[in-house]
Amino acid sequence: MRKHWKFLLACGLVLTFAALAEPPEALAQRGTVEGVVTLDGQPVKDAVIQFENLGRAGKPIKTKTNKKGRFNRYFIPIGRYKVSVHIDNDKVWENTVDVCSPGSQCLGGRDTRVMPPIALRTSKGGEGGGNQSAYAKLNQEFQQGRDLFMKKNFTMAALAFQRAAKLDPDQHVIHAFLGDTYRQMRKYDQAVGSYRNALSALSKKNSNPDSEVAYRRSMASTLALAGKGAEAYAAIERVAELAPEKLSDAYFRIAASFVRTGRSKEAVEAFRKSLEADPKNAESQYQLAVTLVSMATVTEDGQQIPAPGTLEAYQKYLEIAPQGSHALEAKTMITALSQKVKTTFSAAEERKKKE
Repeated sequence: MRKHWKFLLACGLVLTFAALAEPPEALAQRGTVEGVVTLDGQPVKDAVIQFENLGRAGKPIKTKTNKKGRFNRYFIPIGRYKVSVHIDNDKVWENTVDVCSPGSQCLGGRDTRVMPPIALRTSKGGEGGGNQSAYAKLNQEFQQGRDLFMKKNFTMAALAFQRAAKLDPDQHVIHAFLGDTYRQMRKYDQAVGSYRNALSALSKKNSNPDSEVAYRRSMASTLALAGKGAEAYAAIERVAELAPEKLSDAYFRIAASFVRTGRSKEAVEAFRKSLEADPKNAESQYQLAVTLVSMATVTEDGQQIPAPGTLEAYQKYLEIAPQGSHALEAKTMITALSQKVKTTFSAAEERKKKE
């Protein structure tokens, strides 16, 4: 006798589109989908997840959940799919999902997309079919926000993400997108608040630490844009624990924010912290040199004096990346700065002789 399923939809289906070990031309046409299915709060083993491509004919793509209720399916051609969940040959859930390639416009440059989860309940859990409309509304608001963000209509995007966050406050990615939107609007305090909400929601889930690192980096660079250097550094302290290999990049982002707001001295400090975390970070080394150039001073008689360490910064860059993308610029600046040092030295000697 077939079982009859009634189901509720709650937050949590995570669809991840990850980079695959394929040639670039194939990678651009494929995605990976991951997610989880629970029944009455418990993981469902051997539930069948079926993907039917709405844009082309062919057999459905299928995969099964493991004992933890998780599923993943690699090498899915990009497109729009009708995704359904089957338990004991009964279809118990269905929705439409876009599968995009990593870094594509469809994903807004991100490699992760989060949708409300598949949380099923048997009839003992009570009637819940009405919650399907709540799921659809949440997904509609979130997708609308992303589309508006891509079109740079940040004011309307923020409103859509706000509505989505109210529907499900535990979806950390919604808060993160809202933070990104506020940042584009230069509403830095609101952006930081949204990133904090994202971290709070994330702490309630057993999630990949990559998300926490990403949110902390975004929050830190936003704090730097607001001129709050101490808070920016504090925001990435945990990055050293979660992903020490990404700490140098976190400092680089803070430094870049300081550069954007004309805080050259603070930027130099942040670039040096980036290099302490990774002495071979060529981009940090080059940007340190460029920032030092902007800090040159001019004497009363019109002599331009480079900031201490400028020449050495360019020389260090060439040591790290002799064939790097900025090698020609670095060599040109080294030549110019070396001549400047000689000219300045000669002028100083002449003044001493006259005295």
